[in-house]
Amino acid sequence: MKKTNLTVIKGNELIQAKRSMHLSSREKKLVSYMVASISPYDDDFKEYTFPISDFANYFNITDKNINKEYEKIATGIMSKPFTVENDEEKFTACWLAEAAYDKRTKEMRFRFTPRLKPYLIRLKKYYTKYKMVNLVHLENCHSEAMYELLKQYESAGQRR
Repeated sequence: MKKTNLTVIKGNELIQAKRSMHLSSREKKLVSYMVASISPYDDDFKEYTFPISDFANYFNITDKNINKEYEKIATGIMSKPFTVENDEEKFTACWLAEAAYDKRTKEMRFRFTPRLKPYLIRLKKYYTKYKMVNLVHLENCHSEAMYELLKQYESAGQRR
């Protein structure tokens, strides 16, 4: 994955999903970084992998023990479900089916929850796309959420 050209593409229903507990800023950044791992050519989810140092460097995370911090972030992501509702259905899910840290290679491995496939893979309509670099300097989860919501309506020119 090229660090400077990461692109996040999410179905609009994921952006508008109802959350009982909001992701922290680092959790939201990690989710976006993971979503940027998905290739536009993927037909299905696979196990995605990247060095945890890449994530830390991208977002200027300087914690002395990034491995422990990653565990905390990944656990937080998995413990915060959200609800997606559309014309056909309403379901509750969490972002990840599994997350692992390989101590030997210092890589993060993860799989998305299969239920999210229609909102992250081969999107043709009703999606939002943005450059990951735009999240780097946002410092809280609310500013990141606001950015996604505004980006979703960028072409419309307004949002209520």
